[in-house]
Amino acid sequence: SSCLPYALGPATALWALAGLEAAKLHAGGDTRRMTRLAARFTGQAFPGRPMTLAHDRAGGSVRLALRSDDGRGLLTGVAEFR
Repeated sequence: SSCLPYALGPATALWALAGLEAAKLHAGGDTRRMTRLAARFTGQAFPGRPMTLAHDRAGGSVRLALRSDDGRGLLTGVAEFR
């Protein structure tokens, strides 16, 4: 048997929150319009620290970049909507 790393849970939560925010900004909050959410984790987030989500729409895709308050990259990814 193998164990998943402890960081998997918090990282997945960041991924989900980035997707929810993208849906709010680019799909009127309707997550049912999201057809894809992909991300690459690039850094460690710390509880209680502010984060900023940068988003850039290009056609049906939205590029995402989540950064910590000190500028470290936490996640890059893409969300697609119908």
